[in-house]
Amino acid sequence: MTKSVVRYNAGAAGGPVDPDMWASAICADPRVQAGWAMRCLLGAERPDFGKYFRNLVKEQSVPADIPWAVPWDEFDKKKRKIPAAVKCIRGKLNVPRERFRVTDAGAYVWAGAK
Repeated sequence: MTKSVVRYNAGAAGGPVDPDMWASAICADPRVQAGWAMRCLLGAERPDFGKYFRNLVKEQSVPADIPWAVPWDEFDKKKRKIPAAVKCIRGKLNVPRERFRVTDAGAYVWAGAK
């Protein structure tokens, strides 16, 4: 995952990036190809790398419009539904621990971008 963050910062400069283009750029790296082949040799099932990568990024992402450091109770008062996955990533104090944020258009933005 660290390789993908480095690749993202080098190519997108913190801006939105299409997940399919990002996955294909990561997959083109020979070190990633070797690691993926080794993973498959060790008996792991062999799903499509792009699908695996998108799921991995999705597990570490939250919607961009959910502010951090706002108590979850305030969202409940506003009748705003927060996904359980977001609460799991950020914890009970809503601390930003995610690596990426998802825009309304479905593109990903690095969480460290200003």
